[in-house]
Amino acid sequence: MRDRIRGFASAALFAAASTVLSFSVAAQQVPPEIQPPAGEHLLFQVHAKGDQIYSCKGDGAQFTWTLKAPDAQLFDKDGRPFGKHFAGPSWEAKDGSRVTGKARPNPPSPDPDSIPWLLITIISHDGNGVLSPATSIQRLNTKGGKAPASGCDASHVGQEYRAAYEADYLFYAPMVSQENPLSTWNKLAYARVKDMLMKSAEKMPEENYSFKPVDTVRSYGQIVGHVADAQYLFCSIALGEKNPAPDIEHTKTSKANLIAALNTAFAYCDKAYDGMTDATAVQTIKLFGNNAPRLSALTVNNMHDLEHYGNLATYMRMKNIVPPSSEQQQAPAQPAKK
Repeated sequence: MRDRIRGFASAALFAAASTVLSFSVAAQQVPPEIQPPAGEHLLFQVHAKGDQIYSCKGDGAQFTWTLKAPDAQLFDKDGRPFGKHFAGPSWEAKDGSRVTGKARPNPPSPDPDSIPWLLITIISHDGNGVLSPATSIQRLNTKGGKAPASGCDASHVGQEYRAAYEADYLFYAPMVSQENPLSTWNKLAYARVKDMLMKSAEKMPEENYSFKPVDTVRSYGQIVGHVADAQYLFCSIALGEKNPAPDIEHTKTSKANLIAALNTAFAYCDKAYDGMTDATAVQTIKLFGNNAPRLSALTVNNMHDLEHYGNLATYMRMKNIVPPSSEQQQAPAQPAKK
């Protein structure tokens, strides 16, 4: 495995792009429950115009309008098209980058006739672009968008209702510490490729885990296992620990077992990235028999992960499956307003 890794150890490490726009909402106007996490800063703000789509659903004798999806266009501070907001909930920029989030418990809107203000934690990223660094989103200054108070009954089950709304969405990302810029950005790069690898492991059907283009290369499942093994190799070096060397590539074969092993391997590696500072990054270690800065073990791990994500993406394409980094989620259909 080490000989295999040496060949690409000089490859360039990718970095996600980010764009900073200038306008924001004063912090004192925002309830404390939906303030972004400490250590995050505002990337940019966009304005949404569109609809909240509701569907009438029944459960026994109870009927209620249930949120199905948002459907809105996004505009930058100058009113220029920025992207769209749709089911997920997801936000997609014109450059193809996209995030999907999960809302936290939220206080009511200051306007009782409008949908709540929210704090949303981003749980997945797709594509590379302006949204790639984002980790949290606020929804503020909402107007409209609430479900009707009546009209959902047994005779209207399945009917959709579009409630017009507007809102501001503020995107936040972790601040790069002035004391640890190198190790912080290395960690952000690792988080991005880790997300793509986990999605790749989950997206390929079980029956394709044994697929290999030719007999002389690893199967899809073996690549997943190999990547998991590599987390222990590189991160044990960074941590100054003995490599646990679980040999996942040769002992795990089912999709469920490989995904579980990959998740556990990343959890082991998380400790190395979380504990690295720029001070410890420059400490001398041995990497493949040569002196190297401690950070290099994690940098090479990122490059190794990216190389094998490329392998997995190629295998998925050969099976007519779109890789996670190339996915383009479709916006919901647009039923007429009722």
